[in-house]
Amino acid sequence: MLAWSAIEALLRAIANEESVPVTRNNPGQLTKSLFTYGVLDKEQYQILEKAFQARNSIVHGYKDHQSLASTLQKMLLVADQLLQQHIAL
Repeated sequence: MLAWSAIEALLRAIANEESVPVTRNNPGQLTKSLFTYGVLDKEQYQILEKAFQARNSIVHGYKDHQSLASTLQKMLLVADQLLQQHIAL
């Protein structure tokens, strides 16, 4: 949950930096908008979508997400890529 919160904050900062319009309190729409505007590539978008689904499973008490560790690791790699591309400028 903490990792997703950090990713969401990073995505909002990038959206602001790139002037991408976003809907408040809708992380799914946030990732979709960043992909649509070309800020996220297809692989990054797919990883973040899978991570968002995993986050929802956890929040709602479902424990059937079998590849949670792998998803988290990939999500953190995307976060690192985005930090290097956008924040480190």
